[in-house]
Amino acid sequence: MSLPDNATTSEKLTVERNLSEATRSYNDACRRNDQAVGTIMTKIEPSEYSGLEKKSAKEVWDVLKARHADTHTGVAAFFTKVGMLQKKYTDGDDMNMHLTFFTLENRKLGNNAFDDEFLAQLILMSLPQDNINWNMVTIVLLQSTSCPHPTPRNSKPLTLPLASCRRLRCNILALIRQYGQSVDA
Repeated sequence: MSLPDNATTSEKLTVERNLSEATRSYNDACRRNDQAVGTIMTKIEPSEYSGLEKKSAKEVWDVLKARHADTHTGVAAFFTKVGMLQKKYTDGDDMNMHLTFFTLENRKLGNNAFDDEFLAQLILMSLPQDNINWNMVTIVLLQSTSCPHPTPRNSKPLTLPLASCRRLRCNILALIRQYGQSVDA
């Protein structure tokens, strides 16, 4: 924006200040929009990314809302749970992606999500049953004698098969990584 040559210094400073404030405000709005889009994108499946590029957070939200307007949540929850029950790990697959599948699918269920204990059991059931190494991982986890992460209701160490443990999934991942080297060999 150019000012007339006869503009006073005060007018020039005011214009510069206003321009600086507008630029700062615009940059802040862009940053908040990018954060909102990023948050939305972390909550959806990668297969839903198409058509969402270079859109504002409101536009992304509106597109997703329109895509899922006719989705019956009870049916969607049922099929999400069925998919989790049927998911099987195949040797050679990326274990982190396998575990992420369960986390994302469970998150989709919202209030109907499986508790940590059942989710851990689903993960264990998804491991190959015909492989002695994976069977050993499952047995070690199920026979673990205590959990260092007590539930709020009980401050005593808990037996893994009998009580829910917030860190059970982390324990599964650690053991799978430990034993996974021999499994992948």
